[in-house]
Amino acid sequence: MTIANKLKHRKAIQNNHDDVLGLLENLISEKSTLDNNVAIDNCYKIVLSYLKGLPFQHKFSVEDELKSLIIDFGKTADSQPSLIFLGHVDVVPCNTDWSTDPFKLTKKSEYLFGRGVTDMKGGIACFLKALKMLIINNEINGKHIQIILTGDEEVGSDRGTKALINKGLVEGSSAICGEPTNLNIYNGSRGLIWGEVVIFGKSGHAGFGTDFFNPIEKLAEVINELSKFDLKMTHIEFPNSNSKINITTLYTENTTLNTIPYSTTFGFDLRILPGIQIRDLKTKISLFLDSIINEPFSYELSFIREWPAYYLDKNNNFLTTTLHQLNQVNPINILDVDQASDDSSWLAMEGIPTILYGPGDPLEAHSSNEKVLLSDLLEAIEFYSLVLKNI
Repeated sequence: MTIANKLKHRKAIQNNHDDVLGLLENLISEKSTLDNNVAIDNCYKIVLSYLKGLPFQHKFSVEDELKSLIIDFGKTADSQPSLIFLGHVDVVPCNTDWSTDPFKLTKKSEYLFGRGVTDMKGGIACFLKALKMLIINNEINGKHIQIILTGDEEVGSDRGTKALINKGLVEGSSAICGEPTNLNIYNGSRGLIWGEVVIFGKSGHAGFGTDFFNPIEKLAEVINELSKFDLKMTHIEFPNSNSKINITTLYTENTTLNTIPYSTTFGFDLRILPGIQIRDLKTKISLFLDSIINEPFSYELSFIREWPAYYLDKNNNFLTTTLHQLNQVNPINILDVDQASDDSSWLAMEGIPTILYGPGDPLEAHSSNEKVLLSDLLEAIEFYSLVLKNI
């Protein structure tokens, strides 16, 4: 693209973005949190309404009463998508410390506030805007583009992306996952292990506490030792990653203050790096607990969820192509990796070269007063449209 054409394209986006803000406003208004299937369905209706009049096909896939939406542009009888855009319309719940209504898109200065503006309704709106603009201008004829939208990414994707893959509904030459990346390209993502440990002691009257075995005291010891426990995971492309097991939930069965509980439970989150075997980490965790929780105490360990890590080689053709487009939009942006976990891993496990790119700071995801710069949305539209034109 010549400099003149690039500037013309950028100006067209900047001067015509009211519809993408309207789309984002409508998506934000839906409280599409876990198991609010009505709101999730409404998000799909909003998307289909935005694309009304364009030449596309769509279908729903249902898993355990939860819908996923698949939209195809340029599909022929035997074509595979040249590009998949993967997004999720579900959002995490909101705390009470918001200064604005989290489900009303609110503009303050150069920022837009609302639950999901970064994670990831903002990315969805930008990709749809880019695609719609190019289709209207007849700039991506002959290409099969697929959009996959799901409603359970925030809780593990069992009924969304993973179910679609298991049904054989996800195939393509390349993919973009629209998670917030600060407008950088991410070519890898950490995986995770979620687990839960129940520590058992001996319960009784707290007034005779020395005659019983308090599992909370043992838990305190476990927490102290966990702070020093390093699984020593390293990967050259993930230099800032730690190997820490983070305790994320704590609770006991007690309902009174004068009883030593029989058990106490904690949940944990461990982020893992590409090349690390999940089964080896599970063994290390079990051996660690064996070494510290012993008679008269006992424990039960259960693994709740696993999520694979992945890394896309820097020499991959799709990655080098998208990096070139990124340089056209903003040469100061960089190649990076995602320290969180997301649905891109599932596509990568299917052999589909996948990158992450989306508007917003990843630290805004799940935060109170979640916000995104309007200029980030416009830049994301420009990037997506360049990729679509050159894929």
